[in-house]
Amino acid sequence: MNARGARSWAEIDCAALRENACQFKKRIGNAELIAVVKANAYGHGAPEIAAALHPFVDRFAVGSPSEAAQLRETGVQKPILLLYPLFKDELEAALMADAEITAAGADEIERADQTARRLNATASVHIALNTGMNRYGADPGELPALVQKVQDCPALRLAGVSTHFTEAGIPDSAFTQQQLKAFLNAVQPLRLAAHFPRPLIHAANTASALNFPESALGAARVGLGLYGVYPHPKTLRSVALKPVLSWKTRIASIVHLKPGDALSYNRSFTAERPMRAAVVPVGYADGFRPAARMKPLTGEGVKVLTRGKFAHILGDVMMDAFMFDVTDISEAQTGTETTLLGEDGGKRIGAEEAAARFGTHPYELLAGVGERVQRVYLNRGEK
Repeated sequence: MNARGARSWAEIDCAALRENACQFKKRIGNAELIAVVKANAYGHGAPEIAAALHPFVDRFAVGSPSEAAQLRETGVQKPILLLYPLFKDELEAALMADAEITAAGADEIERADQTARRLNATASVHIALNTGMNRYGADPGELPALVQKVQDCPALRLAGVSTHFTEAGIPDSAFTQQQLKAFLNAVQPLRLAAHFPRPLIHAANTASALNFPESALGAARVGLGLYGVYPHPKTLRSVALKPVLSWKTRIASIVHLKPGDALSYNRSFTAERPMRAAVVPVGYADGFRPAARMKPLTGEGVKVLTRGKFAHILGDVMMDAFMFDVTDISEAQTGTETTLLGEDGGKRIGAEEAAARFGTHPYELLAGVGERVQRVYLNRGEK
């Protein structure tokens, strides 16, 4: 499908997205499915992704109050969890978006209570515990005091307790098991308590839902897996995921090179034989950012697909363009569709493979697909 007027476009398959969500629901059993749609739904377009997933998930998770407000403005009615502790000046926006907030200490809880009382609102609070990620979170031993602190604040409600795994993509990770054990030990009194509503206990992400289903507990926060990508090469393929995003462009021109001719900035590629190089209007400003100098004409170089054939990139990627070798693809002409991610003629470039060749990981590759890349949503209306 060619997006009219677009120099490059991303096709988002909503049917594949929903199928992935259903597969994760089966995997985690009775646990809630929290769809992580932060960072513009990992580059897929948060409002549209949330609309497609709304009937299939229990709540959404985002990274900032502005992301929560965007979802509310576009019709999301289900609970929205802010995954990270907030600055003091972000609290009002979070509560105005009716978002559940995350806190990692007594001071944060106190500030949330003050803001909620000023707004005559009730704030739902998730307490984050640090079991080894060492990013955000309280020490597990602090949980009883923090729970009591929330209970003592009249404008707060204890909505959940969470932690985050650091290497759950590795199926035999002993450290993940240690984290889960530490978390379970900390929350066990809450799971047994009868004197107040039990909070949502959640630790699992995409990787742990696939590798450690016992970690699902009350909910699983699934991000990358919803978009059809496995988070680590070793991650178990315990759920058959369908890729959601394909990224395409069109050849803008064909350049004929003689032996000794160079192309791109700093003459970063020099032809050793007569060659045809295709130019496409996509560059690092669009999120196409190989981390290192390309190795052309070898199996290690970054590749694209055109006319069902793989072609290697030539020279450095520029801000608005790059070139690739079509010497042996005579069908490639000006206007020919080219696939950067996705399938063409029975061949595929997956996000995992592309990220490995770029020297990065799939999260960064997908989330980095820029605003200039037009999103085209397929199968929006299917249920």
